[in-house]
Amino acid sequence: MYSNALFAKAGGPACILGHAVDITDRLKLEAEKQMYLDRIEHQNLDLELRNREVERANRLKSEFLATMSHELRTPLNAIIGFSDLLAEEEVGALNDPQRSYLGFVRKGSRHLLRLINDVLDLAKIEAGKIDLDLETFRPAETVAEVLATLEPLILGKRIHCDSRVPGDLQIHADRVRIKQILFNLLSNAIKFTPAGGQVTLSAGQQGEEVTFAVRDTGCGIAVEEQEAIFSEFHQVATSASRAREGTGLGLSIVRRLIDLHRGRIWVESQPGQGSTFSFVLPGHQDEEPGPADAVAAAPLPRLHPLALVVDEDPAARELVGSHLRSAGYEPVFASSRTEALSKARSLKPDLVTLELAVDRDGGWRILEELKRSSETSPIPVVVVSVVDDKRRALTLGAAGSLVKPVSREELAAVARRFTRRVRAIPDTVLIVDDQAETNLRLSDAVLAAGFRPLAARNGREALQILADARPGALLINLDLPEMDGFQTIVRLRADPVFRELPILALAPDDTKLADLALLAGNTRLVYQLDLPWKERITEELAGLLSRREEAGKPVLEGVP
Repeated sequence: MYSNALFAKAGGPACILGHAVDITDRLKLEAEKQMYLDRIEHQNLDLELRNREVERANRLKSEFLATMSHELRTPLNAIIGFSDLLAEEEVGALNDPQRSYLGFVRKGSRHLLRLINDVLDLAKIEAGKIDLDLETFRPAETVAEVLATLEPLILGKRIHCDSRVPGDLQIHADRVRIKQILFNLLSNAIKFTPAGGQVTLSAGQQGEEVTFAVRDTGCGIAVEEQEAIFSEFHQVATSASRAREGTGLGLSIVRRLIDLHRGRIWVESQPGQGSTFSFVLPGHQDEEPGPADAVAAAPLPRLHPLALVVDEDPAARELVGSHLRSAGYEPVFASSRTEALSKARSLKPDLVTLELAVDRDGGWRILEELKRSSETSPIPVVVVSVVDDKRRALTLGAAGSLVKPVSREELAAVARRFTRRVRAIPDTVLIVDDQAETNLRLSDAVLAAGFRPLAARNGREALQILADARPGALLINLDLPEMDGFQTIVRLRADPVFRELPILALAPDDTKLADLALLAGNTRLVYQLDLPWKERITEELAGLLSRREEAGKPVLEGVP
C-alpha cells in the first residue's frame, strides 16, 4: 500500500490519493513453494539413503556370489574331474553296475554345474561384472567343439544335425562366450526337436557383420511368447503333460551376452513348424600379435614343456596335472605362496596355472609378484580357480582365466597356446658324436642314403635339438662325454613322443654283450665300430626312406 498527496495553489492539501495491494496470495504461493522445496529436499535425502542401501546390497550380493562361486565349484570340481578319470578306466576296469552308477553321478553333477553357472552368470551380467576377452577367430572350430559335446544327445534322439559354417569365416568376439551362446541355442533346438528331426546351424558374412542362424523342426513357439522367452525364468510349455526342464535362464543369458558384443538376436517361429533363432555379431578385425604369441614362439630347452601347478588342494593339483599331461606338459606342483615363487624362480616353468584361493588371498600376491619380477614376468600365468574375477586377473598380467570345474579339453586348448611348435624334419638324421672324423663318415653315410645330416656333440645337446625338432632318425655313438648314448636312449624311450623314433647305435669295441642285448630292445640296429658299418648304415637308412615314401608318411611316425 502506498499514498501520494496532491497540494493546492494555496499550499494546503487538496486531497490524498491512496493504492492498496493484497499480497495474501503471493505469501501463500511462497509458503507453498517453500513446502514443495522442503518436500523435494526430503525426497532427495530419502533417495540418497535408498541409493546407499542399493550400493550396500550390490556389494553384499557380489560378496555372496564370490563366496558361493568358491563353495559350490570347489566340491563340483573334484566330483566332475575324478568321475571323468574313473570313467576312462585308466586306474582299473569298472563292471557294468559301476559304470551305470558313475554315469548317474556324472550326469547329475554336470546338470548341477549348469544350473550354478547360469545363476552366477546372470547375476554377474546384471552387476556389470563380465568382461569380454575379444579376439579374432574362426567360428567353424568352435562349432565343431560344441557339436562334439552335444553328439551323445544328437545320437540319442537320432537327429540330423547339419553345420553350414564356412571354414574361412572369421569373427571378432569372446571365444568362450560364443561357445556358450551356440551351446545354449543348439541344445535348446535339439531338446525341443522330436526324434528323427533336423537341426541346422548356418553362418555367413553380411557386410561388416556375421549372421548365425539355428533352425530346427521342433514344436515351434507361439507368437505371444516369442519376446517373453528371452526373459529370466521363462519356460515354454510345449504340452500340458511335459515337465519343464532347466531354469529358464539360457535364452536370457544368450541375449545379454550378445548385447555385450553389440549384437542382436531374434526368433522366427510358428507352432508346429519349428523355430529359427538368428543373431548378428561384428565381423573380422585385424589384430597385432600379442605378448602371449611371442611367449609361445620362444624355444624351450626341454623335451616337454614344464607347467607349475599352484593349488593348495591336493585333489585339484592332481586333476589339473592330469589334464596338463594330456596336453604334453610335465607338471610340477606347489601348494603355497612361498613354494610357488621359489619353484617359479628356480625351475623357470613354461606355464603356471594358479588357484587364486591359495593362503586365502595369497593367490593374488603370487600373480603380482610373478609379474613384477624380471625373472618370472615372461612366464605365462593362466588362472584356473574357483574365484571368478577375470577382469582383475588379466589386469594383473594373467595370460588367461578359467573358472573351475575345468574340463581336460578346455585346459589343453589354453595350454597349447603357450606350447612351442615343434618342427618335423623327417628327411633329416640327427648324428650324435663328439669325434670329427667319425662324424664326417657318418654324414657321408646319411647323405648317401638320401637324408640330410644334423649334428650334436653329446646326449645333452641332442636332447636340446629334439626339444624343437623331430628328425626322421637318430644315429648315435654310445661312447659320448657328459651324457652318453645309453643314458640318451633310455631317456628317449621313456618318452612316448620318441618311443617309435628309429635309433641306430654305434657301440665301442669293448661293449659288453649284456649291454648290447639291452640296446637291441631299444634301437633298430647296433653297429660295432670294429666292423664295416658305414655301408650297412647307408642301406638301413635308405630302407627307412624307401618305406617312408611307400607309406606316404614321415619316418618319425615309426617303422613297421
